[in-house]
Amino acid sequence: MRAEYVKVIRKSPLLLPLLFSLNVSATAVEVAVTSAKIKRSDSLEAKIDKALWLLNEQRFFYPTGSPPKLDPPFDIPYHLDSLRSPEEILSQKVGGSCGSSARAFAAMLISAGVEERDIQVVESVVNRDLKIICPRAKYPRLDNPRAGAKGHSFVAIHFPGGKWKIINPIDGSQRYGRADWYDPQDLQRRLNQGPVAIPAAAFERLPRETYGDGLTAFQSWILKDAPVHTFAQRFDLIASGRIGGPEDQSVKICRFTSPK
Repeated sequence: MRAEYVKVIRKSPLLLPLLFSLNVSATAVEVAVTSAKIKRSDSLEAKIDKALWLLNEQRFFYPTGSPPKLDPPFDIPYHLDSLRSPEEILSQKVGGSCGSSARAFAAMLISAGVEERDIQVVESVVNRDLKIICPRAKYPRLDNPRAGAKGHSFVAIHFPGGKWKIINPIDGSQRYGRADWYDPQDLQRRLNQGPVAIPAAAFERLPRETYGDGLTAFQSWILKDAPVHTFAQRFDLIASGRIGGPEDQSVKICRFTSPK
């Protein structure tokens, strides 16, 4: 019977303190939802605003003092985004970048009652790096590309009325980059046919010197399917949208090259 009470309490962030009276620890994602004052009865827009406020204006998963010196593999900044779960990101508070924000943002919305199927983590690469990594479509990517594989992580959300929108998860809550987007099935079909551009409105406040050439999406997943991966595996994700073992050379085949 106690387990049933816990399930009910977990569905209402405002009742979260009761978990402690039942000797049940709240998860880091639940603590974040409570800290953001998100209620399940809030509108989707309100949940988005509150989550972005906590993650960005309040810098919730960043250290309060000097950044810690981390042991491998987290001495590579990219791995803070790609090798951790939302629970680890929100509990460790050692920082991160757009990938950490995207995963934490998605997890908070799901915990606050948004259906998991209505949220996608969207990964992208800057066009000039895509051109270096994948100079020709339908051919293997370069084995040792001289490119940093720079890009950005976004979150796509299904809004009431049927529209999908893509959101920049590192923008502030008062004004964040967003644009109309594709439903997941349509996006996968488009990715199989050629490059899909991230709308400029979704990243207009990112530095122009890095992102002014444009961004191309290379994959999109529901949160639980977004793969834990190393920086080296990122190149295969950019090329094929997949990662695999050393024997699977198909993951290195480029579906497309840069549109510019």
